[in-house]
Amino acid sequence: MKGRDRNKLCSCGSGKKYKKCCHNKTKIRKTSVVVKFKEPLDLTKKSLNISFKHDNVDFFVNGEKLSPEISWIETSYNRLKGDKILNYTPNIEHNIVGNANFGLNSYDLIYAIDTNTKNIKNCAVSICCAVSCEIDIENDKVCGTIRSQHLFEFRDQRGAIENYAWHFLINNLIENSINIRVGIIVDSDLDNIPKYNNRELPIINDYFLPKNINLIYASSDAGKEFITNKLISLCDREANKLLTYIEQHWESLWEWPEANVPQYYLFRKWYKK
Repeated sequence: MKGRDRNKLCSCGSGKKYKKCCHNKTKIRKTSVVVKFKEPLDLTKKSLNISFKHDNVDFFVNGEKLSPEISWIETSYNRLKGDKILNYTPNIEHNIVGNANFGLNSYDLIYAIDTNTKNIKNCAVSICCAVSCEIDIENDKVCGTIRSQHLFEFRDQRGAIENYAWHFLINNLIENSINIRVGIIVDSDLDNIPKYNNRELPIINDYFLPKNINLIYASSDAGKEFITNKLISLCDREANKLLTYIEQHWESLWEWPEANVPQYYLFRKWYKK
C-alpha cells in the first residue's frame, strides 16, 4: 500500500477511497498471491507476461495463458514474533485472484464456523456457531449477506473439537451440496489447511474433505476490513455469548440426553429469538 494513490478505491474491496479506508490503519497489510505451476517458469524469458487487471492475475507465455496447478491469497502484517496471518483463501478453477474479498466470489456457498469451549461445573461445554453467507459484487464492491445462523452445543468431546465441528457442519448442513463449490471459513489449524484442501490429510479420523469443499482461514481478532474475518469474528462472538448464557442459567437448563446415547451423536441445537 505504500505510495498508493490515496484517492483511488481501496484494494480491500470496501468500495471506499483508500484514504478513508485502510490508509490510517496502524499496521500495514501485505497481500501475497502464491502460484504453483506444474512446470517451473523461466522469469528471464521476454515471452513471459504477467497481467494484473481488476484484481485478477494472469500469466502468458508467447501469448498463451497458463493455468496454475494451485494458487492462493494470503493477507498478513509484520510483527516482531513473525508475520500475523489475517486470512488465507485458496483460489479454485485455475483462477488467480489478488484480493481476499474478491476471492470469495469463486465459491457458490460460503460458511464460517467457530467453536469455543468453556469448563462449566466440571463439564467441557463447546458451542459451535456456523453462519452461511452469499457473496455478490456490485459496482466493483464485494458484498456479503448472511443467510442463516446455527448454534450447536456439545459436551465433553475428546480430541480436536474444531475439526469435529467442521465434520459435523458438512454432514448436517451441506452434505447435499455436492454439485456446488463450497468454502468453509475457519480460524484454527492454519498450517494443515493446505493438506486438508489437497486431500492429503483427513480433517478427523479417516474423513477427508469432499472434493467440492475447501477450507479458508481467517483470524477472528484482526482484519475486520475483510469479509472472511468479519464472519469468523461474528461466529466467535455468538458462541461466547451462548456460553455465558449457559453458565448463568446452568441450574435451570433442561437435562442433557441420556448417558447411554453414543457421545458422538450428542448435541443440542439453540435458536435465537
